[in-house]
Amino acid sequence: IVFVNTVHCCCTELMVQYPQVFEEVGALEHVSDRERLRIVRRAFTALPAGSILGKPAIDRDRAADVLSRIGEMKREGIHAVQLEEALEKYKEEIKTTKTGKQRDPSSSAYKQDEKKVQQFAEFITVYKGYQSELRTSHRYDYEDMILFCIEALKEHEWLLVSMQEQYQYLLVDEF
Repeated sequence: IVFVNTVHCCCTELMVQYPQVFEEVGALEHVSDRERLRIVRRAFTALPAGSILGKPAIDRDRAADVLSRIGEMKREGIHAVQLEEALEKYKEEIKTTKTGKQRDPSSSAYKQDEKKVQQFAEFITVYKGYQSELRTSHRYDYEDMILFCIEALKEHEWLLVSMQEQYQYLLVDEF
């Protein structure tokens, strides 16, 4: 027998087939793509005036780009806390050259690096706001669905063995 599914459909089937494993997830609602954009746009409101990412407007809405980056982070399993740690390291790194010499804070290169730090910090703020609203509204997105399944397979060896027995071969043409 051959089963043909998308990765997300496979995850949905796993969640339906084993409700006892996904008991907490069962109480959550999947969020639509349109609502995901709205959530990101609301998260932008936490940014300070004059932010680099800017406030969403019809002529310069970066919400879709930011949402895409959030998706990339989630697919890589990178949480906002890890990004905050990386940001702190980057802040320290830009203060000196590779040879350990102190950089001139008034140089244009240093100012460019400071802008990158600010942009990175703003991205983290939006990412955290997005995740926070998903949690408080009891919803999840596609990336969360995959992460729920990965965590369940790591946590429950019997589930992993069951899936390995059921599906001997996988062909993934989605990536």
